[in-house]
Amino acid sequence: ILHFKMAIAGQLIDGKVLPRNVSLVTDPYKLYASFFIAQCLKWVEQCAAESEEKFLKNKKVIWSGAIGIPIAYYGSKESDRFKEILNAALFMKEKIHDSEMMVDLDKLYQNSLMDKQSQTFDIVPELYAEASGLFSDFHTADGYYTFFDIGGGTVDSATTYFTRKEGKTRVNFLSAYVEPLGMDILNKASNDSSRL
Repeated sequence: ILHFKMAIAGQLIDGKVLPRNVSLVTDPYKLYASFFIAQCLKWVEQCAAESEEKFLKNKKVIWSGAIGIPIAYYGSKESDRFKEILNAALFMKEKIHDSEMMVDLDKLYQNSLMDKQSQTFDIVPELYAEASGLFSDFHTADGYYTFFDIGGGTVDSATTYFTRKEGKTRVNFLSAYVEPLGMDILNKASNDSSRL
């Protein structure tokens, strides 16, 4: 599904992709996303457990991680939607197989809403994660920085002020935007002279 993240945020770029002849309580895009994330997490954990079998033997593993979201959505109602999806994925991770009926995913998702929120997984702004390397570098000078993330269907941008005082770094985000313009859309426009 093209521009999936925008669709999850309720800002469709393309037409909706909906299941046919199925009655659901949950938005299908939340089900698609939580199922996909749950499968990815399962796969990562299995691969890590196999490749690090000797090291992990007889040890309890506490998995943690973060999922990046467009920076303009962080702290907004869209942010809550992404958090809800992540928690649903964590809830259903051990309860699903490689394929599932949409009605079964819907039940799992609804049950996840009554489960406690994860303390080891969270969402973070994508641009913050991308910029953290720059801001952790001792040679980065104080000042204003602007970042752009040109994805398939969106452009994220943020302007920050960075300073280091008494060895502590501080990053203040001054503005953050996400717009439905990305490489896919630029490529379509370049092939259609009427849109230029």
